[in-house]
Amino acid sequence: MPAVALATALAWALDWRVPRVDLPSSLLDGWSLPVMPQGTLFGITGAVISVALVAAVESLLCSVAVDRSRPAGVPSADLDRDLLGQGAANAVSGVLGGLPITGVIVRSTANIEAGGRTRLSPILHGVWVLVLALACGPLIEQVPLAALAALLVVLGVRLADLSRVRALRHHREAPAYFVTLGGVVLFGLGEGVLLGIGVMAVLALRQLTRLSVRTEQLVPAPGDAPAPPRWHVVVEGTFTFLGVPRVARALQQIPADGSVDLDLNVDFMDHAAFDAVHRWRLAHERQGGGSTSTRFTRLGMKEL
Repeated sequence: MPAVALATALAWALDWRVPRVDLPSSLLDGWSLPVMPQGTLFGITGAVISVALVAAVESLLCSVAVDRSRPAGVPSADLDRDLLGQGAANAVSGVLGGLPITGVIVRSTANIEAGGRTRLSPILHGVWVLVLALACGPLIEQVPLAALAALLVVLGVRLADLSRVRALRHHREAPAYFVTLGGVVLFGLGEGVLLGIGVMAVLALRQLTRLSVRTEQLVPAPGDAPAPPRWHVVVEGTFTFLGVPRVARALQQIPADGSVDLDLNVDFMDHAAFDAVHRWRLAHERQGGGSTSTRFTRLGMKEL
C-alpha cells in the first residue's frame, strides 16, 4: 500500500500522462441482458473451452501456491470443490453479463498476509473491494496501472521457488516451466498457459515412446548337459502400444526352438502391450518353441 500510494502521489504531483485505473461511472454502468453468442459452432466451442481451461488452470495454480504458504492449522484447499465453485460462479456471471471468474494470486496473498484463516476472508475481501470502489472511485482512478503491474511482478517473484525449479530439471519438466513463463511475458496469461500445456503434452508423449529392448543368448556353463538355446529379453521403460512393434520385432528374431526369459522392467504397461506379449507366447509355444517365462520386475505383478 505505501508503494502504490507513493507511485500515485508522484504521478499526480508531476502530472505524468500515464494510463490509470478506469472505473465505471456507476455500479450498473455497462450491464446488459445476456445475448446468444455470434459466430460458428466451432469458434464458439473453441472460445468456451479455451476460457474454461485457462481459468481452471489459473485457479488451480493459485490454490496450489496459496497452499504452500498457508498457516499451520489451516486445512489445504479442496481443488475439486474450488473448480465446482468456479463453474457455478461463472454460470451466474455469464447470465448477468459479467466476465469469467477465476482465482487471483494477488488477493489470495493479501488475505494470507492480513491473517485470513476461514472462507469468510475472501468473501469479506470482495465486500471491502466493492465498498472501496464505490466510496473512493475518484481516488482509485488516480492509481497508475504501472504501479499495479509492478505489484504483480513483486508478488510473482516472491512466490517463485528456485529449489522447485531445480526439482523440475530432475524430472525433465523445466522446458514447460520456461515456455509458460516466456509465453506469459510475451503474449499473455492465456497464451502462456496454453503453450505450457502443449509442451507438457509433447513431453508426455515423448515419455510414452521411451522404451529399450535388449536381447542376449544365454551361454550354458561348462560341463552342463546340452540344452536348447535360451534367450534373455529385457524390456525397460514405458511399455504402451507405441512400443509394441519394437518389442515384437525383437521377439520374432528368436528361433522357434529357443526358450525365452522375458523381463519386463517397466513402470507402465497398457492392455495392448500385455495382449501382444501374451499372444506371442501362445504362438511361440504352439510352434514348438521352448519354455517361456515372463517377470514383471517393477510393476509388482505376477508372472504372465
